[in-house]
Amino acid sequence: MTQLREDLFANAKRLAAAKEEALGALVDATETIADLNDQLTAAQAHWGQKLQAAKKAGYTDQELTTIGFDLTGGTPKPGRGSGRRNTKKDNSTTPAASGSAAPASSPVTGSTT
Repeated sequence: MTQLREDLFANAKRLAAAKEEALGALVDATETIADLNDQLTAAQAHWGQKLQAAKKAGYTDQELTTIGFDLTGGTPKPGRGSGRRNTKKDNSTTPAASGSAAPASSPVTGSTT
């Protein structure tokens, strides 16, 4: 083979190896997301069972909401410092308070692993 031909094939092999490595990382991240989604589904089902047990024990939706659980979306969101402790605020001195709210969640765009 000529030197040019060898160089071209060597470059192509390096590019293919880099692409394969990137694809492997993407597959790993995809598998991680799938595993976490499975775990989340199982945890949500478990939470639903515990919610029903709490209601059977006598808690009402209102009481659970007052405690800090967000029952409106069907997913568990216990209040950890950002619950509904003080929902009445005087926002008259803060002009930014009337701005649009941020989205409830943002999509997962990738992994750093």
